[in-house]
Amino acid sequence: NAWGSMSPTTDENTFVYTLGWEKAPEVYVSAAWATKAYGETVTPAYPAGASSATIGYNAFGNIQDALAAVAAGTMGDPNVVYIDAGTYAGSASNVLATDNVTVKLNDGVTIANTAGSCFEVNADYIIIEAATNLGAVCQVASGATGITVAAGVNELRIIGLEFTGGAEGIRFLGGISN
Repeated sequence: NAWGSMSPTTDENTFVYTLGWEKAPEVYVSAAWATKAYGETVTPAYPAGASSATIGYNAFGNIQDALAAVAAGTMGDPNVVYIDAGTYAGSASNVLATDNVTVKLNDGVTIANTAGSCFEVNADYIIIEAATNLGAVCQVASGATGITVAAGVNELRIIGLEFTGGAEGIRFLGGISN
Protein backbone atom coordinates (compact mmCIF):
# COMPACT_ATOMS: atom_id res chain seq x y z
CA ASN A 1 0.00 0.00 0.00
CA ALA A 2 0.99 3.64 0.05
CA TRP A 3 2.49 3.59 3.52
CA GLY A 4 4.61 0.45 3.54
CA SER A 5 4.48 -3.31 3.13
CA MET A 6 4.79 -6.46 5.23
CA SER A 7 6.49 -9.55 3.87
CA PRO A 8 7.56 -12.91 5.31
CA THR A 9 11.21 -13.82 5.80
CA THR A 10 12.80 -17.26 5.54
CA ASP A 11 11.57 -17.93 9.09
CA GLU A 12 7.79 -18.42 8.71
CA ASN A 13 7.14 -16.79 12.10
CA THR A 14 8.95 -13.55 11.28
CA PHE A 15 7.70 -10.70 9.18
CA VAL A 16 9.56 -7.61 8.07
CA TYR A 17 7.65 -4.36 7.81
CA THR A 18 9.19 -2.03 5.25
CA LEU A 19 8.38 1.62 5.48
CA GLY A 20 8.38 2.99 2.02
CA TRP A 21 6.63 5.33 -0.27
CA GLU A 22 4.59 4.10 -3.15
CA LYS A 23 4.32 6.99 -5.55
CA ALA A 24 0.92 7.95 -6.93
CA PRO A 25 -0.12 8.07 -10.62
CA GLU A 26 -2.27 11.17 -10.06
CA VAL A 27 -1.33 13.88 -7.58
CA TYR A 28 -3.26 17.00 -6.64
CA VAL A 29 -2.10 20.40 -5.36
CA SER A 30 -4.16 23.12 -3.73
CA ALA A 31 -2.80 26.16 -1.89
CA ALA A 32 -5.80 25.75 0.44
CA TRP A 33 -4.33 22.47 1.71
CA ALA A 34 -1.09 23.99 3.04
CA THR A 35 -2.26 23.66 6.66
CA LYS A 36 -4.06 20.32 6.35
CA ALA A 37 -2.91 17.43 8.54
CA TYR A 38 -0.94 14.52 7.13
CA GLY A 39 -3.33 11.66 6.30
CA GLU A 40 -6.40 13.92 6.08
CA THR A 41 -8.81 13.18 3.21
CA VAL A 42 -9.61 16.02 0.80
CA THR A 43 -11.62 16.35 -2.41
CA PRO A 44 -9.77 18.13 -5.22
CA ALA A 45 -11.66 20.91 -7.01
CA TYR A 46 -9.44 20.43 -10.09
CA PRO A 47 -9.99 18.54 -12.24
CA ALA A 48 -13.76 18.42 -11.93
CA GLY A 49 -14.93 15.01 -10.75
CA ALA A 50 -11.62 14.00 -9.15
CA SER A 51 -11.81 11.33 -6.46
CA SER A 52 -10.88 12.02 -2.85
CA ALA A 53 -7.18 12.24 -2.07
CA THR A 54 -4.96 11.91 1.00
CA ILE A 55 -2.69 14.69 2.27
CA GLY A 56 0.91 13.48 2.17
CA TYR A 57 0.27 10.72 -0.39
CA ASN A 58 -1.49 12.15 -3.43
CA ALA A 59 -2.60 15.58 -2.17
CA PHE A 60 -0.32 18.46 -1.19
CA GLY A 61 -0.38 22.14 -0.33
CA ASN A 62 2.77 22.88 -2.34
CA ILE A 63 4.04 22.00 -5.79
CA GLN A 64 7.46 20.49 -4.93
CA ASP A 65 6.04 17.82 -2.61
CA ALA A 66 3.56 16.83 -5.32
CA LEU A 67 6.30 16.57 -7.96
CA ALA A 68 8.32 14.35 -5.62
CA ALA A 69 5.30 12.10 -4.98
CA VAL A 70 4.15 11.42 -8.54
CA ALA A 71 5.15 8.08 -10.06
CA ALA A 72 6.78 7.88 -13.47
CA GLY A 73 4.30 7.31 -16.26
CA THR A 74 4.90 5.40 -19.45
CA MET A 75 5.31 6.53 -23.05
CA GLY A 76 1.92 7.71 -24.28
CA ASP A 77 0.40 7.39 -20.78
CA PRO A 78 2.01 9.98 -18.50
CA ASN A 79 1.09 10.37 -14.86
CA VAL A 80 -0.37 13.72 -13.89
CA VAL A 81 0.07 16.47 -11.29
CA TYR A 82 -3.02 18.70 -11.16
CA ILE A 83 -2.42 22.16 -9.70
CA ASP A 84 -5.54 24.06 -8.66
CA ALA A 85 -5.98 27.83 -8.87
CA GLY A 86 -4.05 29.80 -6.27
CA THR A 87 -0.74 31.49 -5.64
CA TYR A 88 2.22 29.24 -4.91
CA ALA A 89 5.05 31.38 -3.57
CA GLY A 90 8.55 30.11 -2.95
CA SER A 91 12.25 30.76 -3.23
CA ALA A 92 13.42 27.43 -4.68
CA SER A 93 12.71 25.82 -8.04
CA ASN A 94 10.02 23.14 -8.34
CA VAL A 95 12.05 20.21 -9.66
CA LEU A 96 10.62 17.76 -12.19
CA ALA A 97 12.85 14.68 -11.82
CA THR A 98 10.38 11.91 -12.77
CA ASP A 99 9.99 10.83 -16.41
CA ASN A 100 6.66 10.83 -18.27
CA VAL A 101 4.80 13.36 -16.15
CA THR A 102 2.26 15.98 -17.18
CA VAL A 103 1.76 19.04 -14.98
CA LYS A 104 -1.71 20.52 -15.55
CA LEU A 105 -2.18 24.07 -14.28
CA ASN A 106 -5.74 25.25 -13.69
CA ASP A 107 -6.73 28.76 -14.72
CA GLY A 108 -5.75 31.16 -11.97
CA VAL A 109 -2.50 29.44 -10.96
CA THR A 110 0.37 31.82 -10.21
CA ILE A 111 3.75 30.38 -9.35
CA ALA A 112 5.61 33.30 -7.76
CA ASN A 113 9.24 32.42 -7.18
CA THR A 114 11.49 34.98 -5.49
CA ALA A 115 14.83 33.31 -6.28
CA GLY A 116 14.62 30.14 -8.37
CA SER A 117 12.79 29.08 -11.51
CA CYS A 118 9.12 28.16 -11.47
CA PHE A 119 10.19 24.73 -12.73
CA GLU A 120 13.52 22.97 -13.17
CA VAL A 121 13.15 20.13 -15.67
CA ASN A 122 15.58 17.23 -15.17
CA ALA A 123 13.46 14.42 -16.64
CA ASP A 124 12.30 13.20 -20.05
CA TYR A 125 8.85 13.37 -21.66
CA ILE A 126 7.50 16.25 -19.57
CA ILE A 127 4.45 18.37 -20.40
CA ILE A 128 3.65 21.59 -18.50
CA GLU A 129 0.22 22.74 -19.64
CA ALA A 130 -2.12 25.56 -18.64
CA ALA A 131 -5.85 24.77 -18.82
CA THR A 132 -6.33 27.65 -21.26
CA ASN A 133 -3.85 29.77 -23.19
CA LEU A 134 -2.13 32.15 -20.73
CA GLY A 135 -4.44 30.96 -17.95
CA ALA A 136 -1.52 30.22 -15.58
CA VAL A 137 1.44 32.46 -14.73
CA CYS A 138 5.09 31.79 -13.96
CA GLN A 139 6.34 34.91 -12.16
CA VAL A 140 10.03 35.10 -11.23
CA ALA A 141 12.35 37.73 -9.79
CA SER A 142 14.37 40.08 -11.96
CA GLY A 143 17.31 38.26 -13.49
CA ALA A 144 15.79 34.79 -12.90
CA THR A 145 14.55 32.23 -15.43
CA GLY A 146 10.97 30.96 -15.64
CA ILE A 147 11.85 27.35 -16.53
CA THR A 148 15.34 25.86 -16.48
CA VAL A 149 15.87 22.74 -18.61
CA ALA A 150 18.79 20.37 -17.97
CA ALA A 151 21.06 19.26 -20.81
CA GLY A 152 19.94 16.13 -22.62
CA VAL A 153 16.23 16.31 -21.73
CA ASN A 154 14.05 14.50 -24.28
CA GLU A 155 10.64 15.78 -25.39
CA LEU A 156 9.58 18.75 -23.31
CA ARG A 157 6.33 20.58 -24.11
CA ILE A 158 5.25 23.82 -22.47
CA ILE A 159 1.74 24.88 -23.43
CA GLY A 160 -0.13 28.09 -22.62
CA LEU A 161 1.97 29.25 -19.65
CA GLU A 162 2.51 33.01 -19.28
CA PHE A 163 5.95 34.20 -18.12
CA THR A 164 6.35 37.49 -16.22
CA GLY A 165 9.37 39.16 -14.62
CA GLY A 166 12.78 37.60 -14.92
CA ALA A 167 15.46 37.74 -17.57
CA GLU A 168 14.22 34.88 -19.75
CA GLY A 169 11.22 32.56 -20.01
CA ILE A 170 13.00 29.27 -20.70
CA ARG A 171 16.70 28.48 -20.39
CA PHE A 172 18.16 25.36 -21.98
CA LEU A 173 21.37 24.27 -20.28
CA GLY A 174 22.39 22.13 -23.23
CA GLY A 175 20.95 20.21 -26.13
CA ILE A 176 17.37 18.97 -26.05
CA SER A 177 15.72 16.38 -28.23
CA ASN A 178 12.23 17.25 -29.53
